[in-house]
Amino acid sequence: MEAIRRARVLLRPGELVLRDGGNRETRVPLGPEGVIRAVLVAEPERRSGGGGVYDPFGRPGSRGTLLLLDASGRCRARLRVDDWLPESALLPASAPLGEAMAERAGFTALCEAAGLPLKVVPDVEHRDPAEAGIETAPVLSPATGVFPTWYGVARCTGASVWFVCFALGTFAGPTALTALVAALAALSAPVARLVLRGVVTVRERRVPPPVDGISPAPRPGVSRRFLRTARVGADGPDLVLVDGVGHTHRFALRGPLAVRRLVRVPDSADGTPARLEFRDAAGRTRAALPEEDWFSGPGGPERRERLRRLLGVPLTGERPKPAGAGRGDRTVRDAGPAFASAMAQPPAARARRGSAFPRAVAGPSSSIFLVLSPAFAVVFAFSVRNAEGAFDAVTGTALGVAIAAWLLAGLPVVFRLLASALWWERPAPVGGSR
Repeated sequence: MEAIRRARVLLRPGELVLRDGGNRETRVPLGPEGVIRAVLVAEPERRSGGGGVYDPFGRPGSRGTLLLLDASGRCRARLRVDDWLPESALLPASAPLGEAMAERAGFTALCEAAGLPLKVVPDVEHRDPAEAGIETAPVLSPATGVFPTWYGVARCTGASVWFVCFALGTFAGPTALTALVAALAALSAPVARLVLRGVVTVRERRVPPPVDGISPAPRPGVSRRFLRTARVGADGPDLVLVDGVGHTHRFALRGPLAVRRLVRVPDSADGTPARLEFRDAAGRTRAALPEEDWFSGPGGPERRERLRRLLGVPLTGERPKPAGAGRGDRTVRDAGPAFASAMAQPPAARARRGSAFPRAVAGPSSSIFLVLSPAFAVVFAFSVRNAEGAFDAVTGTALGVAIAAWLLAGLPVVFRLLASALWWERPAPVGGSR
């Protein structure tokens, strides 16, 4: 949450500045000696199986890339729509691309403020991406530097040392020293992860919660995790929506992309509201909340009115439409239904997965390494026992370190799963909720 809160694209005299999640800044000069124009590459939709796949520059899922070009036509920097559009992952594949996506992501307003002419093209105009500097141009992304450098160095160094010991033990025969070094390398991974978890926890607690916001309706069956984690509120110039597993979405409260009205949208002919949509000045749905999870019960109208006062926008309602003459165009082109589903109480299994600490460095392989690496150190330790089958000091130490690595890797996972099953995913006592 802290990284998302810090990430910004800023316009300063003569330069465009990106502040990433690690609070580092990248400066791109504007003017004759720097960027003079912008091109949005809006790749056409490519069908794969049952859905649309967007694949500009080898990145599946992208809905476009903004290229910042200098006078010679070389790319000096690029911004991806997916990185700067909060609802990107929840937009249907049929959402309009090109100029519509540039406006939605704020690229149009950014270029106007910077004095950069913006051109939308369907592809890279048959140019060689390497020749145009596209492949080497820095990607201005809010996610850059979210994980600290020391964590990546510690994990990669530990894995490299372990693989060397594994190769030596396998091909040259295990020794007591090999077993000890392999065990220490295996221990470095869970220790680094626990330290990082502690650092992240401390930093997240320093982030002020959204002010004057609302939480889900305390209806029967609502889980403790959902009631405690999900929030909607304001944080300075931002509207902050936090779902049931802690994923955060930020939207503007001021400027051309600000939320301008709340709309209660029915999903059935009987007129029962299904979700509350947050729409901007152009009528685009930026976010949505399911009525049942957030506004049901006797306190629902009061929570809805508090949210309206917080945003300072009008609250309206759509009339139900007959089946077949409904809002099909908006449903297949906007984020309302998918966003409302994301902000609903998640099933217990999805809540457990979503609340887990994010994988890093090597993805799933990183977690597998945490479990398997101590096992080989134990095998090496048992392979170098003396003739009586006893362990010497070095071998015994290696065995103890390997077991400690196993425990540090497995116990947090077991504790998280038990806490989820026995506490967090259990129904909360029904009481007051803001």
